[in-house]
Amino acid sequence: HKFVPFDTELPMQSAVRVLVQIFLENTLSLKVKIVEVAKTGAISPILQEAFNDQPLVKTEITLLSDENLTAPNLKVHNKTLSSEKQCEIVILEGASGNLELLQEAEGVLKENGIIISREGDDLSPNFPGLALLAQIKTETETLVLLRKVVSYPKEHVIMAKFDGTTYDWLPKLQSAMRNETKTL
Repeated sequence: HKFVPFDTELPMQSAVRVLVQIFLENTLSLKVKIVEVAKTGAISPILQEAFNDQPLVKTEITLLSDENLTAPNLKVHNKTLSSEKQCEIVILEGASGNLELLQEAEGVLKENGIIISREGDDLSPNFPGLALLAQIKTETETLVLLRKVVSYPKEHVIMAKFDGTTYDWLPKLQSAMRNETKTL
């Protein structure tokens, strides 16, 4: 194990492996559905290689492109991203400049899914509704790891003094339990 800072510079192979490890640390999935929307080239083969090092994890990779791209051991489909569902990882190119594509990617993600955006040198981190988890510069581009911002319901706190003689806190607690609110 080696510490990798939030904003760092690595070779492409290492950068993709770091992003895969961050994903695996935050998921329980043993079957990972990956969709890449590619224009110039695909990083899916590198991603697949990184996942192949994990003996229990199986991948299903779909490469979407209207260009004549080829990738080893992958089929290229000429269809839209919105035709996909329940993806754990979506890979995009230049998502910071294309909010429509970013929203479409959010729509096909599973609950704890991530987006990897391949950004150029002109990165302007504009990712509304998404948390920026990592940013890794490579030789040719910057890989940005994003996840939906998760909002948690507020807890209902009941302060109770236990003196052994009064139980005035009990009806409040029972009411909160009946309403199925998270109670502390």
